[in-house]
Amino acid sequence: MKKETTVKTPMPVKPVHPDKEIEIQLEYITKASTEYLSEEVDKEGKSRQENNYGFTKHSTRGAWLIEKHLKARISELLVSGINEAHAALAKMIEDEVKGALQRTFTTITVATKTQIRE
Repeated sequence: MKKETTVKTPMPVKPVHPDKEIEIQLEYITKASTEYLSEEVDKEGKSRQENNYGFTKHSTRGAWLIEKHLKARISELLVSGINEAHAALAKMIEDEVKGALQRTFTTITVATKTQIRE
């Protein structure tokens, strides 16, 4: 038995004024994006359809996307901050060691005695 499927088109079949057509397209895009962003997802960002087995609601897709972006950005900033702190600390240690060596070399006196043996 063959199942018939119908495809719903957001665009009207009859010709409409171009401004009205744009309005209809914007309404469709707005509705589709609202549905997409408000869809419930799990901790991996998968919807119930995408993860049918053991689906546990975590948040909406919009909240999940924002959370994912914030985690990535915070991680980037932390790594960058740690690298900058490491570079600054390494420079301070290098300068301090150079200064200590310089002070040590200026205080060392070397005395030499020469003896002539006949």
